[in-house]
This record gives sequence, structure tokens and C-alpha cells, in this order.
Amino acid sequence: PFQKVANMSIYIVGRSPSEPGTPIRIDNKSVSRNHCRLTEMGDRYKIEDLSSTSGTFVNHLGGWKQIVTANVR
Repeated sequence: PFQKVANMSIYIVGRSPSEPGTPIRIDNKSVSRNHCRLTEMGDRYKIEDLSSTSGTFVNHLGGWKQIVTANVR
């Protein structure tokens, strides 16, 4: 199910995502079942770790929450 809230799209990344949002499945043992949440906010994304075992990193930086532009690798 696709979830759109006030011009924001919400995606859940994980091996078997069950949190509310659009699931993005990654079949890899290093990825938690509900690994992180991506919230699209125009041309930026808020990335929130969902208490994953191995953490969530953007450009080699870990953290619980980060806001990045769409062109981050």
C-alpha cells in the first residue's frame, strides 16, 4: 500500500517490511526486517533508522535521522 501524507511519500526499507508505508524489500541478511523509513519531502528525503541491527548510513555517516537531497549516493 502506497501512503501519501500531506505531499509526503513514505517508504519502509527492509527484508520484510511491516511498518505502515510503501515497502522496499532488500533480501540481504545485513538488512533488518524493518530497517529504515524514507520520507520524501519534495526534493529531499528524511531517513530514519528503525532500530536496525547494523544501523543506517548515508555517505558513510550513521545516525538515527538525516535529511538529504535526492542526488545523494
